[in-house]
Amino acid sequence: MPEYQDRIRSATGVQKIALRAELLQMVAQNAVMKSEDFTKDVNEKLTSAKEKVQKGINDGHQAVNNVIQYLEYWEVNNLLSEFNLSNFWDVGIEEGTNKAAQKYQTEIEQFSATLLKIAQNIQEVDAQGATGFSNLMNETKVNWR
Repeated sequence: MPEYQDRIRSATGVQKIALRAELLQMVAQNAVMKSEDFTKDVNEKLTSAKEKVQKGINDGHQAVNNVIQYLEYWEVNNLLSEFNLSNFWDVGIEEGTNKAAQKYQTEIEQFSATLLKIAQNIQEVDAQGATGFSNLMNETKVNWR
């Protein structure tokens, strides 16, 4: 991007407009890619954390099974009943986090789509302005003579 900024500084007229449009397109595409990476990263971290919690629960069950011969039946049941995912993992927080990440990605995609439209409009408006200026110059030439 700094390269584009340098090129824009040294460009003139139509070239400057085209470079600005390209820069906007690049920013829009980059934003979408980063938001996708962010959402993927959030999902991977949630999955990894949930797997670690589940592993801890499984390890707890294994530990209880290792001492089962020393405990009464009701003691084993009490210990095992405490080791379940719902006691250690909040599904509501997981869902809220996933929804927030998805909302962020959607908003960035919408923002990027707007940037792409702006980039397209910059060139169209410039072309229309150039046509209008040419028409004005032609009228001036006709009236000047």
